[in-house]
Amino acid sequence: MFVIIDTLASAKNKYVDENSAGDMADLINKIHELAQKYNCAILIIAHHGKPKVTEDRDAGFDIRGSSAIPGATDFNAGLYKNSDGTTDLKVEGRDIGELELRIKFDWGSY
Repeated sequence: MFVIIDTLASAKNKYVDENSAGDMADLINKIHELAQKYNCAILIIAHHGKPKVTEDRDAGFDIRGSSAIPGATDFNAGLYKNSDGTTDLKVEGRDIGELELRIKFDWGSY
């Protein structure tokens, strides 16, 4: 089974502060417990803040809110638009190394 939470902001209530390390760690850890209990993968979609420097893109730490979010997840991926029309997919995780893939969509074939 596979569950998608779109978006992380919609999964929390107004009492959970996305900038609070404790609140967000509790939320992510509860989601992790659900994944283990029901033996499923849970994909959480979250928005990135705007990076200050494009070379410093970090799929985990660019997530808006507390740094406890990427600290509590097993895998983080981020999509970044480039000025040349390409998109970079950056991936990091506990059991994998870092990966970066440049994507160029060919909209003419659709």
